[in-house]
Amino acid sequence: MALSGNKSVDSTTGVVSPLLSKATAVKRINSKELLSEQGRLEIEHETEIYRLTRTKNGKLILTK
Repeated sequence: MALSGNKSVDSTTGVVSPLLSKATAVKRINSKELLSEQGRLEIEHETEIYRLTRTKNGKLILTK
């Protein structure tokens, strides 16, 4: 991958993508670490509680 100004160019495909600065990078967390063995997590957002649940098919569902 080559850099060109504020863009990156993939040398195998020629695709040009804007570079993300560290300030705009999104934090990534593995769902297995986040949900533990139970497959559930409660998230407090402002005054509400949300539940993130892993289904038996491996999908994620966020409910209020």
